[in-house]
Amino acid sequence: MICVDADQILKVFYKINNYKKFIFFEKPIGINYRESQKIVKSVNNLRLRTFVGLNRRHYSILGRGIKKLTSNGKKIVSLFIEGNERIWQIKNNPKHSKNIKHWPFINSIHTTDLIRYIGGEINYKTFKSMKSKHSYVATMVSKDDILINYVSNYDYYDGWSIKIYNNMGEYLIYKPLESCSLIKHSSNVKIKPKNEDLIYKPGFRIMHNKLIKIFKSKKQKNHSYDVNDAIKSVELTKKIFY
Repeated sequence: MICVDADQILKVFYKINNYKKFIFFEKPIGINYRESQKIVKSVNNLRLRTFVGLNRRHYSILGRGIKKLTSNGKKIVSLFIEGNERIWQIKNNPKHSKNIKHWPFINSIHTTDLIRYIGGEINYKTFKSMKSKHSYVATMVSKDDILINYVSNYDYYDGWSIKIYNNMGEYLIYKPLESCSLIKHSSNVKIKPKNEDLIYKPGFRIMHNKLIKIFKSKKQKNHSYDVNDAIKSVELTKKIFY
């Protein structure tokens, strides 16, 4: 399990990859796109099995909320994600400030990964982005025809949030850590988390149960959580922020 600072991931990976064991990467894969590519190439050359810990995919309210939003044949039609960062806190933290130029890969990937996880793979022919000193905006359409808007403001107190809309006038409002409501015209249904998200850090118990299941299978049957999947979120992050 590689759970070190982002600027040490590649170094640690090169020390252990020849053992040819199953590797868990606490996100990100690497501190930037180039390092992530090196790791993915080595993983594939050595035929290693991997799992990347993007735990926000595994929040129980996200799964429960989407299940309700898409019940009875309903479809997701649009997605809005706001992935703000309190960057002044990073500047004041000596541990992280030296790597501030890589912060989209280190932390913003949490929300850019949810673009793909919720909306599906991106049709890059539709991708458009704009950048300023403190703000990043991207619009795109997924291959599942879901319209996606992503905004990240990089020096503001406001946190991240998600809205997911279906084709029946219903939508989910999702805010950290474990707050989610399904809005049905005039009604508001609170989505409750599973007990494991109340006892442990949200997403961790569910994520590690999936990790154990994949590890015990002896084969990388599910590629939804490995480095070859995660590199796609790294690539999307690169397009939005750089």
